[in-house]
Amino acid sequence: MKKLNTVIFLLIAISFAAIGIMISYMPPEVPTHYNALGEVDSMGSPYTYFIFPAISAVSALILIPVSKACTKPEEQKTIQYVTVFTVLLFAVLGIFFSYRALVFNPASVSPETRNNVFKLTFIILGLLFVFIGNRMPKVRKNPAIGVRTKWTLASDTVWQKSNHFAAIGCVVCGFLMIICSAL
Repeated sequence: MKKLNTVIFLLIAISFAAIGIMISYMPPEVPTHYNALGEVDSMGSPYTYFIFPAISAVSALILIPVSKACTKPEEQKTIQYVTVFTVLLFAVLGIFFSYRALVFNPASVSPETRNNVFKLTFIILGLLFVFIGNRMPKVRKNPAIGVRTKWTLASDTVWQKSNHFAAIGCVVCGFLMIICSAL
């Protein structure tokens, strides 16, 4: 448990450091928002890129105590791995967008670079869905993780069947996201 927390905080620190280094080389005004086509539609301060590691840090500060509050080890580990994926997603996105801002040239924006952010985001989210889908059947009935409805919490059999079915859906959707993103 301590090793995963160390990894989480190390990822956040690396994200802050990498973005800070890139910001020191950026001009005073950089792209801060892209529309659905990947075109720049807002310019602003490079310091706005610190929002990505800040979201990672807030997520970690919320999810780590939640994992510690869980009584069962498999629940703790599942929440910690979700925390790692969340921190990794925002760290990668922050570094990616900071790098794009660092090398931004309005004359050279091509459709290939526009789609890279969507590919990257959905591949990481697909991996998260596959991971969650693999963990769901292993988690026993609890009030924190899984398909939690009045009916699933009332019966162990309903809990197992519901989570097994949801896990299959998560894994299938995750693989479809990864495949579609790669294409």
